[in-house]
Amino acid sequence: MPESRDNGLLITCIFALATLVIHMLVSTHYELHRDAYLYLAESNHLAWGYLSIPPLTPVVAHLWQILFGSSVFAIRLIPATIGVLCILLVGKIVEDLGGGTWSTVLACLAYLV
Repeated sequence: MPESRDNGLLITCIFALATLVIHMLVSTHYELHRDAYLYLAESNHLAWGYLSIPPLTPVVAHLWQILFGSSVFAIRLIPATIGVLCILLVGKIVEDLGGGTWSTVLACLAYLV
């Protein structure tokens, strides 16, 4: 049984790395969306009253700018990081539910697609 868990962790990490690589390869070919500019503007003027987005989004964008700056690459790193964390969460859920290697592959592939 421990071998199956090790395989599940390895597969989950491979899919997480694939998610990061896909995000970084695809995201360099186009400019920021206008919503990204809205999030950046709202992160510079933090308030709880923005109706267009949840209040945590500008806070995350503000903290991200403090840590990594406001370059296009740094801004693109936010969804890539969230995608990696979601893949890791999917793999952990499959492991907790008792799924094996193929269950992990199927669940991570489904999320990635």
